[in-house]
Amino acid sequence: MPQRIPSLQLPLAHSEPARETNRQLSTWAAKVTSVINSISADPGLRSSGNPGSAVTTISFSGADASIDISSLMHFVEGGVSLATIKPPRGFTGTFYLIAAAPFALVPSGNIVLPNGSVTLPSGAMVPMTFDGKNWYASVPIASGQFNIKIISYADSPYSVEPEDDLIIASAGTSADTVVLLPAATGSARLLEVKKVDANPYSIAVTPAGSDTIDDGAGSFGILTRYAAFSIIDYSAGKWAII
Repeated sequence: MPQRIPSLQLPLAHSEPARETNRQLSTWAAKVTSVINSISADPGLRSSGNPGSAVTTISFSGADASIDISSLMHFVEGGVSLATIKPPRGFTGTFYLIAAAPFALVPSGNIVLPNGSVTLPSGAMVPMTFDGKNWYASVPIASGQFNIKIISYADSPYSVEPEDDLIIASAGTSADTVVLLPAATGSARLLEVKKVDANPYSIAVTPAGSDTIDDGAGSFGILTRYAAFSIIDYSAGKWAII
C-alpha cells in the first residue's frame, strides 16, 4: 500500500497574518500528502491495487472506449481501442499511460495523435499532455522488453501479435509455415523473422490483403536454415526488407 502520513495539525491562529500562514501551510501540506499517497510502495512499477495510487490498473472494454483517471500515472488494459481520457476536475498537465496489455489509441474522442491511431504493445509508456480540452499523445516509450515468439508448423497460420518483436519459426515437413503480418500503416514497426529448421519448406511471411513487401504482392519465403530477415512497416500498405 502507498505510504500514509497524518494530516497536519496547526495551532489556533489569533491574528490575520497567523491565519494566512496557516492557510499557506495547510495548502502546501495537502499537496505533499497527495504526492506521497500517490506513490506506490512497490518500486517495480506494478499495480498497487490501491485506488488512490498513481500505479493502479484501469480497465476498459470494447472499441473507442473511455477511462477515468485519478492521478499522474496509471496502468491501462482493455479491449480494442481507447479514445477518451477523463481527468479529475481542474486537471491540466501531463499524464503517463502505461499499457498493461496491447491496445490502440484512436483520435475519435479527446486524444490527439501525431499520425492517426497508434497500437501500443504491452509495457509501453505514453506521456500525454492535457490542455483542458484535449490530450496530446507523445511517442510511446518502449518498456525495454524484447518479445520473442517461437512457432512451428502446428501454429500455422500464425497472426503476428502487437507485442511480437522476433519470431523464431520452424517450417513443416510437407508444407510452409505461414506468418500473417498485420496491416501496414506506416507505424515504423520493426519485425524480425528467423527460420531455424532444416525442412525443405519455407517460412511464408504473408502481408495482409493487398499490402506488399518490397512492392511485391504475396508471401516472402524464408527457405534457408538460420536465415533471418528484418522488415519494417514504412508506409500504408507497404513493408520493406532491411
